[in-house]
Amino acid sequence: MKNFSIVLIACFAVFQLASAHSNHIKECLTEHGLQETDMNLLKSLGSVKFADTTIKDEDREKLACVLACIFQKESPGQSLHEVIKDVLSEDTNKSENLRKEMTETLDTCKTQGTGDDDCKLLQCVQITKLPFYDLLYTFVVARDMQKCFVDNGLNASDAVNLEHLNEPGWVEDILKKVDEDKLSCTMFCLYSKQDKITHDKTLQQRFETKINESDKLTADQKKEMLETLNRCGIEAAGDNCKLVKCIKILRVPFFHLYHH
Repeated sequence: MKNFSIVLIACFAVFQLASAHSNHIKECLTEHGLQETDMNLLKSLGSVKFADTTIKDEDREKLACVLACIFQKESPGQSLHEVIKDVLSEDTNKSENLRKEMTETLDTCKTQGTGDDDCKLLQCVQITKLPFYDLLYTFVVARDMQKCFVDNGLNASDAVNLEHLNEPGWVEDILKKVDEDKLSCTMFCLYSKQDKITHDKTLQQRFETKINESDKLTADQKKEMLETLNRCGIEAAGDNCKLVKCIKILRVPFFHLYHH
């Protein structure tokens, strides 16, 4: 079973076009003058080097509109301007001055002619170039990944906080910002979306195997964890969200079981 924290990073460090509805992608490509053969160009947005790639300005503008189109189809009713602004405000990887400058640019684009036109908004901020290109890693959340957040009461902007979950000492800081139970269930949901293998064992059984096979746990630790797991398994009654909340997957010792 994969490390939960690695899964979280994978979900938001890569532009997940593969999860968007294929018909939506085809429709958006066609609507904005691109062909299905341009799919590789669209997928290349997931590359860190894309911002430095030599691409015609005309094609960059088309890509911006395709991104806006996919967002509208995958997230109807949501404001792209607000999503970008929300994520930007939480992005501690950028300096305060840069965030302020980008926010001003975003707001200026919003007020100077783009209105509610997401296509023009992304063109105006030059979404396929730095510094706004970096935000593709956080605000363009795939439909199924986004659903994990929404279904568990979290926001897309929380992805920025979760990017650091694999770093020592960050879990405690993150839990000051994000509800532990909501995050636990979101993590399990994200893991499930990434894990495409059909298992013949339940999640509880896989936890048991992981505990029993661990060479980092003492016999007493294994005994205590298995007792906790069995108790929580009874309480959860097959509900995996309840199970990960009950065993406190974000805390020692269960977190370390997957962190290493």
